[in-house]
Amino acid sequence: MKKFLFAALFCLFSLSELLAFYPRNIVSIRGGVNISSMAHRSNGKPVSLDIRKPKAGWHVGVVDEILLMDDMPLYLDLGVMLSNKGVRYVSESWLEGTSYAVSSKSVSQYGIGYLQFPVCASYHFYFGDFTLQPYAGLHYDVGLWGRHVVSSKVQCKQNSELNSKSKDVVSLFEHDTFRRSDFGLMLGVGVTYQERYYLGVSWDDGLCNISKTKGVKVFNYSNVRVSLGYNF
Repeated sequence: MKKFLFAALFCLFSLSELLAFYPRNIVSIRGGVNISSMAHRSNGKPVSLDIRKPKAGWHVGVVDEILLMDDMPLYLDLGVMLSNKGVRYVSESWLEGTSYAVSSKSVSQYGIGYLQFPVCASYHFYFGDFTLQPYAGLHYDVGLWGRHVVSSKVQCKQNSELNSKSKDVVSLFEHDTFRRSDFGLMLGVGVTYQERYYLGVSWDDGLCNISKTKGVKVFNYSNVRVSLGYNF
């Protein structure tokens, strides 16, 4: 009987040690760089694919990783992020005559600041001091601010009177150009060192048409994020 009780207590102790191995709740502060773009379509046709360029932005926020199963490192990741996304359209032209040369450049930039709510499932693989954390899920975004900036520049070395610059700024939400809500997919992988220091790369895609202009569709079709973080 004593042997049986000892064996039972040993099993319970071993099981409790196993269940306590995985952190039950991990709160992480993260921030980093966005490389984003948008897809514009007018009357079913892509707009300006040849001049579309990615736009650099940023993100910062908090992620709470909640353990879902005691015997498996499967987590539910809930986050709140400020994320700046957009796109650039750059067009350049060159006109050369016998006695002059004129160059012009036009840059059209869309930039939107979102309050983002990612909801993902992640699994933690342990390799010594390192933890590999692939994850996948959804995100919902609420637009807080948005601007459309169009700047142009004309230069002529032979005739300075032809030189000119202009810049126009329009609010995307105040002028009822874009919708504030967006919804999409999110995929990523993170690496944690000593369960404290975090480095991650992720991709999110917007599935909603955020344009309010008839015949025009705009999608946040690609945003690559590189994140640094610290776990508490």
